[in-house]
Amino acid sequence: MRIFPYRRLAAAAGVIVLAACGTEGPLDPSRLPDLPVAAAFDPDFAFFARTPATGGTTDAWTLALQRVAAAESEISPIAAVPFAALTSAATGTPTRTSSVWRWPLSFTHGGEPYDGELRSSVTGGQHGWDLIISAPTHSPPLTNYLWMTGFTDGVGRQGLWYIADSENGTDQVSAGLSWELNAQDEISFAFSSTDSTLWTYIRGTDETTLTWLVHNQPRHVVTWNPAAGTGSTWTSGTNVEECWNADQHDVAC
Repeated sequence: MRIFPYRRLAAAAGVIVLAACGTEGPLDPSRLPDLPVAAAFDPDFAFFARTPATGGTTDAWTLALQRVAAAESEISPIAAVPFAALTSAATGTPTRTSSVWRWPLSFTHGGEPYDGELRSSVTGGQHGWDLIISAPTHSPPLTNYLWMTGFTDGVGRQGLWYIADSENGTDQVSAGLSWELNAQDEISFAFSSTDSTLWTYIRGTDETTLTWLVHNQPRHVVTWNPAAGTGSTWTSGTNVEECWNADQHDVAC
């Protein structure tokens, strides 16, 4: 998965067309496209809400908690509104005007009302997407604001979003997120809000892996098995993997 360099949101849409891997041949604009998955904006860290059993050391678990908290603090503030918007769009009835599909959306976030629509149109072998939002009580107030723009491939299995700087209400890209569905229909994604760092969240059949990369080099990795309750954490500084068992106690890896 790849995150592209930052730029103005309006210009980013054109770059997406060139960068995306589409299907062979153009798509049918009259066919209803699959909505991009909201789960790409909702990393599941519920595993780390558990309390370790007494009677053992928990250094590896504590270190993992710190790294998960760092990921949440960067991803969640930017991902919250897109997640709510895509979730809301999935409950609406789409309509088509000419070659543009539209999904109405309405939701509340942080006690503030948000309204708008998700738009989609065909660009060659892929679907282009724009999330348009009005939020009169947002600071600054937003009217028909292009919150993010992106694409999905022809079969809706992968895509990319550019997310605007809504905090200042500008058209500058503040973050990027690429996502894909694996063979088990589990969603994985890569998220970045800087030019040099990247979080990847990879769901597997048994394990989930969170990785923090700096200039494309992994610095921290946290891996956990939700069913077994076990996991590990690794850091590039020591090149040491530290593991925990189902009690979240330190064990040999």
